[in-house]
Amino acid sequence: MATPARQAHSAQHQQPLQTPAVDADVILEHKENIKPLASGRRAAALADVFTPKSKEDRSARLAADKKKHTKECDDALDNDDDPLAAFVRFVDWTVDNYPQGECVESGLLELLELATRMFATSPLYKNDMRYLKLWILYASIVDHPTKIYAYLNVNEIGTGYSLFYEEYCNSLERCGL
Repeated sequence: MATPARQAHSAQHQQPLQTPAVDADVILEHKENIKPLASGRRAAALADVFTPKSKEDRSARLAADKKKHTKECDDALDNDDDPLAAFVRFVDWTVDNYPQGECVESGLLELLELATRMFATSPLYKNDMRYLKLWILYASIVDHPTKIYAYLNVNEIGTGYSLFYEEYCNSLERCGL
């Protein structure tokens, strides 16, 4: 006979995880406006972006969230042991909420410039994968990504990871070098 603890444990595993249903038609209607990411995108985030709402409501929500993330980054610089985490959350939020890619409204380019430059001289982040991924995302939206990778190489930022060399080689190939 199973003990009460074992019954509770097995009952937990029998319940399916509750995930919100996503209307794929909403996403399909806007697929031309979604910049693909190698890591993919969360369907729930895309549905939230494209679900019909008033443009003013969405703009107000985005402005409030952007302000909140900006404050979190400022506070993290002053108070956190790992201020990069706040910048990573802000970049992830921006990528999720502006699926069309880098645009003036998103401020992604400026955010990436700030985040990458802010910690460029920090030995704490020289071989941090999160920091390298910010640089890679930055390089993916600038005109001359090979200059970014050359800078990273000279300053030994991310050079401890094979991902750095793979992305550097890919950018050289795209430029025909």
